Amino acid sequence: MQYTLEQCLEQQKKVDASIKHNGEYNPIRAARAETVEMQEWLGLIKTWGENKIDMKQAFMELVDTEAFTLSALLLEYCNNIEVISNKLDSHKVLNAEYGIFENIAKDSDCLADCFSLEGFCGGLFNALMLIESICTNHFKRPVADIYHYYMGKQTLTQFRQKNGYKTGGYIKIWHGREDNEYLTEYLEKGLSVEEIENALELAYSAVVKES
Repeated sequence: MQYTLEQCLEQQKKVDASIKHNGEYNPIRAARAETVEMQEWLGLIKTWGENKIDMKQAFMELVDTEAFTLSALLLEYCNNIEVISNKLDSHKVLNAEYGIFENIAKDSDCLADCFSLEGFCGGLFNALMLIESICTNHFKRPVADIYHYYMGKQTLTQFRQKNGYKTGGYIKIWHGREDNEYLTEYLEKGLSVEEIENALELAYSAVVKES
């Protein structure tokens, strides 16, 4: 199943409503941090340790960047998804001459810059366009993958909450692997959100029985 940006916005709206953020929550700052983490996994930023390039992990960081960008837009436009969608369409028309970068370093630097000016909504819409550009030109994935992976990650987040993540009762390591590794496996197989939820339930029930 293919998901739309509007469905992702609806999902992000639910997630934001279910999580009580403290006064320090800043999705724009968080989006920039996720972009930097993506650059690290791509080996574009030198770290103190050995740079380990991991394309799958880098893509997941791009998906997280998308999530915080959507959260920032919902915050700015009072959860009005129709307004956000219309403004994005208008933004794309006005930027018809927008250049698609082929150099991922330049591309990701521009993405990070979109989150430098808090409240600069044009930058947030640029960020969505750049995320699509990075997805297709560097990761060689269709834009639909961003939405699919986003919905999958939110499914895992909700699954964790339902199974005691907040209270510390949730088991994150399943048979020597983190739960997000299972999620990536399900996403790579193209499972729908409903199928992912069922697969998580099945795998986790076995872990709980053995604990």
